[in-house]
Amino acid sequence: MAVHRHCINFEGMLEICAEYLAAQLPDIDPSLRWPAATEQRFTALYEAMAGHSGLVALLRGRPWMGPNMTRRFSEPAVKASLAAGLTPRQIMECHLELFMFTVGCALAQTRIHTASGSAAVEALGADDSPVIVAHRRALMEVEHSDHGMFVHGLRTLIASWDPAEGLSGRKRRHGSGRVSLTKERS
Repeated sequence: MAVHRHCINFEGMLEICAEYLAAQLPDIDPSLRWPAATEQRFTALYEAMAGHSGLVALLRGRPWMGPNMTRRFSEPAVKASLAAGLTPRQIMECHLELFMFTVGCALAQTRIHTASGSAAVEALGADDSPVIVAHRRALMEVEHSDHGMFVHGLRTLIASWDPAEGLSGRKRRHGSGRVSLTKERS
């Protein structure tokens, strides 16, 4: 049976594709500590998205909210976050931040090409970009791993939301004293 018979429009077809990918997301061990479980969950989502970045681009960052995504990702993520001590508001802000980071990394990883970047940097003139030109060799020698950069950023974000870190007395970026996202934008 043809896919177009199962959806009423192009957006519906994209949702079917996203649901197919969501069905393949792994179950995360509920006994894991919140940071480890959250890292595994969002890394699996990143890998699915990075492998299908065209679909992610067509979805334009819309959350995946079908039954498979809800059952395999969202519901367990919210349950684990509540158990770890996040409030519902913090969960929404945290998960939105992690989702946006994951989408951005999944899209960017297929677009960063060192060769084209090198050519662009080599073409810069000292009159327009004196600092970059003065340091161009050192800037271009930096090796990167898309997956490694994603994991580093993900761990940093997770640590900033980890309720257990708040108990140790270390300064956290997020928490009860944080201004809500809605207030920050006004």
